[in-house]
Amino acid sequence: MLERIDIINNFNPLKGDSDADTFVRYRKSKWLLLVNGVLAGICFLFVFLAIINEYLELEHLPKWSKSGTMFLVSFSFFINLQSEIYKTVLLQHLIRIENKNSNQIEETNSKLEAILSNITNTKRALPIILLAILLIIGSVIQVLSDGAFEYWNYFILPLIVLLLLSIYRTFSNYTALKENIAAFENQTLYA
Repeated sequence: MLERIDIINNFNPLKGDSDADTFVRYRKSKWLLLVNGVLAGICFLFVFLAIINEYLELEHLPKWSKSGTMFLVSFSFFINLQSEIYKTVLLQHLIRIENKNSNQIEETNSKLEAILSNITNTKRALPIILLAILLIIGSVIQVLSDGAFEYWNYFILPLIVLLLLSIYRTFSNYTALKENIAAFENQTLYA
């Protein structure tokens, strides 16, 4: 059981506040998950409306040509949202297993370690990272040129691809994490 707790505590997003009580860390993570979710949702709604307005040209909707800054802000909230999702799930699991004992969990622990390594593996996320760098460079140029970057309109498709890839990766990692936690808890807590 201690091995599993160590695996979870060594996960990068959880390293910073490992001295605090697990329940306090969990409450803080839930709060940050909510805040990041709301702010990311608002920012992405703004960007989505700007994309729609690129084709509808309505006056009261935001303009895509003016959305470079909002993209940067929404992207940072989305990155934090992914991290908080994983942290919240892992901390909730830690609360459940902290005072339990079991020795028949070697395989489940190795699978958890593989899942957490997959989450932090930059090689698997390379297409997402490259798209993000491209979009960040484009949005910085758009912001610095006061909306005069003529190729900014071509960044709509890479943005949509980035969002779809990121959501897919987050959802698949979340699903694998939840399945591993459920398997472990069924093996140890409810056996």
